[in-house]
Parts: sequence; C-alpha cells; structure tokens
Amino acid sequence: MLLLRHVAAIHAALTYFEEEIVPHGPEAARPYWNLPGGEPLTAEEFAALRTGWEGVALRYVACDSQWRRVLRPTLFTRCDEALAAAGRPDQVAAALLTAHGF
Repeated sequence: MLLLRHVAAIHAALTYFEEEIVPHGPEAARPYWNLPGGEPLTAEEFAALRTGWEGVALRYVACDSQWRRVLRPTLFTRCDEALAAAGRPDQVAAALLTAHGF
C-alpha cells in the first residue's frame, strides 16, 4: 500500500533527479527513462512535476477488489480507516490529490 513516506521518497527522488540529472540535458536522463511513454521531460516539465508533488495529499478509498467501484464515498486520511470500511486489503486504493495539477 502506498504510504505517505513513499510519497516523500518520490518527492526526494524527483528533487535529486532535477538537481543532478536534468541540468545535463535529456540525453543524460534517457538511461533512467526505462518505461514506455515517450521522451524524457524537459527541464521546465520536470520542475512543474516536482512542484506539483509538493502539494500532493495522499488519501485512501474503499473500493471493490478490481478497483472499479467505490464502496463508500469517503476519502480517508489513514489507510487503517479505509481498511476498516472495506474489510479486505485488496479493497483499499490510494489516491493522490493535488490542487495544482502536474
């Protein structure tokens, strides 16, 4: 399950990548860009992504086991609250919310 400390680790990795890799250009980022989805982000796109992560709120929701239907229309701030509402670990989904977008 995604936890707040995981979100913090992602933000730290984005900050490190922006400070240490991005200044060397897109070719320096390419070896780390191993998922399908296009070209590495530009420096401006990366800065916007990192800034967007600063305001991310992690919430949990009780849903069906295929994550297609919300069982209860409540966003929980704690995973254990969502687990109590869902009843099973495979019926809890994490949601990242941001007011600014990416």
